[in-house]
Amino acid sequence: YLARSDAAWYSQGSTISNNQSNLVTVQYDSASNAYVWLNGALNLSTTVTGTITRDRLLLGLRAIPNFNYMTGNFYEVIQYDRAISTLERQQVELYLAEKWGLRGNLSSSNALRLYESLSPVFNPTLLSNCALWLDAADYGTLTLTGSNVTAWRDKSGNGYSPGGFGGTTLQTFLGNRTGITLNGTDTYFYRDWE
Repeated sequence: YLARSDAAWYSQGSTISNNQSNLVTVQYDSASNAYVWLNGALNLSTTVTGTITRDRLLLGLRAIPNFNYMTGNFYEVIQYDRAISTLERQQVELYLAEKWGLRGNLSSSNALRLYESLSPVFNPTLLSNCALWLDAADYGTLTLTGSNVTAWRDKSGNGYSPGGFGGTTLQTFLGNRTGITLNGTDTYFYRDWE
């Protein structure tokens, strides 16, 4: 789902399979277009009317018009304060696919999928305007109370670290790397943008 400031929702039919890890890329551009790529393949393209504002980050919760919680896992979240180019989007997708063992999921529309690796070694802050970088594989970015994740430190350098609510838990997934599990009933991450 993509939301805009007046609470309108844009959605594409459920094309994400249950019990499967996927790369999802969302982009708004300056021409009021919204795009969603699933594993590197364009899944949704629509024109958004009205003003798009960024006032809060919600991961795992759709709060308007009713509270709907996500059941699933987050491994890494990256956000830029600009529409990144096609090549940059493909670099980010390849970085994530390599890191999380999902290269086989990448669509043939990602021209970089055939490269053995990115050189020099890629990290999200190499692209300008990295606004948010949450990385569950970096255990040092997670604040825990028992197995509950109470905060997830932003690695972008901007300090937009969201807090975890409900029973947000830390699990081990995808090649022994850590992920965050949301239970679908009361768990999510929240951060007001300043």
